[in-house]
Amino acid sequence: MTKLEIAEIFAVWALNGNWAASELFQGDQQMKDLRISLYAEQLSDIDYWQGLLGASLSLKTRRFPPNIAEFSEDIRTAVEKSESEISHAYLAARDAVRISKEFGYDVQEALDRLPQRTKTVLRVMGGLEAFAPPDSCSFNKDGFVNTYRSLLRKRNALTGEKYTELPAGYKTLPGSKKG
Repeated sequence: MTKLEIAEIFAVWALNGNWAASELFQGDQQMKDLRISLYAEQLSDIDYWQGLLGASLSLKTRRFPPNIAEFSEDIRTAVEKSESEISHAYLAARDAVRISKEFGYDVQEALDRLPQRTKTVLRVMGGLEAFAPPDSCSFNKDGFVNTYRSLLRKRNALTGEKYTELPAGYKTLPGSKKG
């Protein structure tokens, strides 16, 4: 993540009523910039969206703002949860198609019983024909996984809503000069 991305996460964390007085957000601008730089340097290999997932988990589960190691742990946990969701959705869709075909049930009826997010992924990737091509005995797992990830990333990892930039006033920490 970049310094700007870490600053945005810090801004959200600082708005949390329980964390606002934390030492992490105290001090002059130079001290805040130093903390942001340290987090950014240590987390430079982390994708921003994954960082937002971890930031959201931190807000939900930690009493105090996380240090770098705790934040890395939250990111890893949140990403694993996200990947697990994708894997379970793929297996559910695959099994729905396999069982329906094997026992002569209506495949579309089985797919209609899947969770909404899974149905959306199947629709966006091109429907049943793209997921289980008729001329193939295998499923398009890569297409499903990539489509699912793409759709997840179109959601704000902090709020779950359609992604929008943080309002301009949140780009800096409370008490910082806007700039």
